[in-house]
Amino acid sequence: MEVNDLKHQLLALIPYVVNFVVFFGFIIYKIKRPLIKYFEERSEKIREHIESSNAKFVEANKKFKLFQEKINNSENECKNIINEAAKEVVIYKENAIVEMKNKIERMKRDMLDSFETEKLELIRQYDQQLLALVLTKSRNLIKGNENNKIKVSKNMLEFLH
Repeated sequence: MEVNDLKHQLLALIPYVVNFVVFFGFIIYKIKRPLIKYFEERSEKIREHIESSNAKFVEANKKFKLFQEKINNSENECKNIINEAAKEVVIYKENAIVEMKNKIERMKRDMLDSFETEKLELIRQYDQQLLALVLTKSRNLIKGNENNKIKVSKNMLEFLH
């Protein structure tokens, strides 16, 4: 009896199984296209996202290389700037030395000119003082002696003619 009961139970399940298969078959038939469309759209979005990510990766890689080049160039540029600055310092130093030497030479010439001018002025003053002294002495000498007065007058007259 058990085998018969099992057969009856299985036969009683057939309409449920058929119902189940038809129901799910209908549901699959109805949602198959929207589901395919959903998965296609989803896969397209994923593909676009991957392509966009790849494009962004390529762009980021280009930018990275560009920045790496800029860093390398900036290091070289810094070295060039330092070298140029060192050259300019040497040139400035040389120019400053030449300028200082020229200034010293000008100052020497100016001092020599100044000394020469002062020397000439002192000589002129001494000449004037000497002349004044000689004239004073001569006048005193001429005033003091009548014979000297006559000699001086006579010499002056001869000198004028």
